[in-house]
Amino acid sequence: MNIPIYTRILPWGIAALYLLYLFPSPEFPPYNADDGSWFVTLGWNLAEYGRFSSDTVPLTTYGHHAAWPPLFAGALAGLIKVFGLNWMVLKLVMVGFGLGALALLRRLWREESIGHWAVLLTALSPAIFLYSHHTMTEMPYLTAVTAALLGLSRALDARTAFVAGLLAALAFFTRGYAVIFLPAGLLYFLLRPWPWRQRQMAGLNYAVPLLLAVLAWKAYTSQVIATQPLDWISLRFGNGTGVLHDMLRSPVEYARRLYWFDLRYPVHFLLPLIPLQWSLQHDVSVALSLLLLSLIGYGWLSLFLRRRGAVECWLPLALAFLLAPRTGAARYLIPFLPFFYYYLLHGARELGEHLPRLAPKMRWLPVALLLVVGTALAWHLAEPDRLRFVTPESRDYRDIALWAGKNLPADSVVEASAAHRFLATSGLAAWEPSRGALPWAMRMRPLYRLCGPDTPACAARNSPVMRQGAYSLYRMEPSAR
Repeated sequence: MNIPIYTRILPWGIAALYLLYLFPSPEFPPYNADDGSWFVTLGWNLAEYGRFSSDTVPLTTYGHHAAWPPLFAGALAGLIKVFGLNWMVLKLVMVGFGLGALALLRRLWREESIGHWAVLLTALSPAIFLYSHHTMTEMPYLTAVTAALLGLSRALDARTAFVAGLLAALAFFTRGYAVIFLPAGLLYFLLRPWPWRQRQMAGLNYAVPLLLAVLAWKAYTSQVIATQPLDWISLRFGNGTGVLHDMLRSPVEYARRLYWFDLRYPVHFLLPLIPLQWSLQHDVSVALSLLLLSLIGYGWLSLFLRRRGAVECWLPLALAFLLAPRTGAARYLIPFLPFFYYYLLHGARELGEHLPRLAPKMRWLPVALLLVVGTALAWHLAEPDRLRFVTPESRDYRDIALWAGKNLPADSVVEASAAHRFLATSGLAAWEPSRGALPWAMRMRPLYRLCGPDTPACAARNSPVMRQGAYSLYRMEPSAR
């Protein structure tokens, strides 16, 4: 277990690997094919029109956004404002978030060899690698969460507790699930072996900035929902209050979702040579996940009883909160992977100490995991499209949209399904046909229509200006509008 896995060259080697395989174009991965484009669309609208909206055409009466906190979209907007829709720049910044998360995790566990192993396994995870190149909040959120956990673990008085609260507020504005830091942080301070007044003052100073951030965002989104037209994302998801409604489901519904989905994800992420589809289709994946989760839980419990640290207080509350929404997806586990590996290895060590017969096998567990995870990453790098695109058609969609962005007039409007994907890839205004007739002002601009597998009866066709796999792009003449 004490193999010296960290040398001076290893972090630089990991950074070089992340930068070498940059893949400077968008992807539509099977874990989530859409939200990366929605975030870029939010950033595009902020940069181009000063509007926080996921609308894909600049309407006079536009839909306001009230679902996702603005920090990540604002960061993308700053990049787009300076560099345009430059995917090389966007990917470099995403890699920066990924490497930043790994650096903070290494700092969080710098005194522990198990922590070093956990960081290495995280760095080589195909899912972590993929999302370190994908414009979604998983890696920015992991970075912010780790910074908040570092702040909590080093908070000793009112001032440092306030700084920890600011870091937790930053995590909340990156992703709303960080609201769980409010009870988790208070629990952490309550369990400190300090005089009662010191615990009280630290908890109060920690809670103030985070609570103000939550209330401010709630007030803003409630006002928008009550008084403004909403974009599609906000119409579907609201401002998060639906999470409370989802918590009121019956135990049978919870158990059904646990069995068919939530308990099939961990084995895929922890042992990534096992494909996600295999995990979802075979019941043995539930047993394997339960075995791994039991070892993780054993490792967590042993450390909680020993030290009651910041991560020990946060992790179970965050996981419980994760199970609340009805739309729990596999990707939601990605920010938890470093902590799963960490407690899995701790659980193995504790088990080896209590069962000497198992000790030799437990000592080799990190090496075995490293072989599995490293092989899975090599597989991903050899066949990147397997994880980058949910279907071959989605890769064709990416390619034809990239072509359109380089070759069509800048004021073009494209009618296309998944219009947010087209805008985020091409930088051209796009319109979802399901929304009805295109606004009159947009029809006066060069108008194109994207036809593909989901639009087999695509009307008003002239000679296509471009074909790519399953998709064809047509110029629409005035008579066809």
